[in-house]
Amino acid sequence: MTFSLAELLKDSAYKLTQFNATPIQALEAAISLKVTEKSTAPYATEMVIREI
Repeated sequence: MTFSLAELLKDSAYKLTQFNATPIQALEAAISLKVTEKSTAPYATEMVIREI
């Protein structure tokens, strides 16, 4: 199942315009959808935030 961050953020105040395509694609690749009996939820797997 494919997933895009734009779908997740469509009803929020957050925008993807502040990021270039590379980090967006990396995050989308790390997101999996967990399907349960009641719903489907996105999960980010093994994401490490680097402190600069």
